Amino acid sequence: MSQTLDEIEITPNTQKRFSRWSLVCSLINIGLVGYLLIRVQKTINATAPPIKPSILFTFLFHGFIFTGIIMTILSFTRKEPSTWAKYFGGSMNLIIFLLIEGAVLYFYIINLSR
Repeated sequence: MSQTLDEIEITPNTQKRFSRWSLVCSLINIGLVGYLLIRVQKTINATAPPIKPSILFTFLFHGFIFTGIIMTILSFTRKEPSTWAKYFGGSMNLIIFLLIEGAVLYFYIINLSR
């Protein structure tokens, strides 16, 4: 009974799966925002309504935002190695999410004041 137990070797996590998915989602979101900005009318007339994005576009945009945020959280909680993809993808997802939520809250406050 006086034997020592073998030490358990703890191997560090070398997977970068969630970091890469976070980066991919942020790049897709940047592409979707660019597509939306290209579709904006060059001249705005009072009689012509602005072009609304399709439901598919809106669904894809929100889906990739929330998927990117979840993948960013998973990459930090799973303690993946620090890479530029992890920080760039995470920061871009967070910035886009905060801009969208800020715009929604801004328009909500504007409508409340009327």
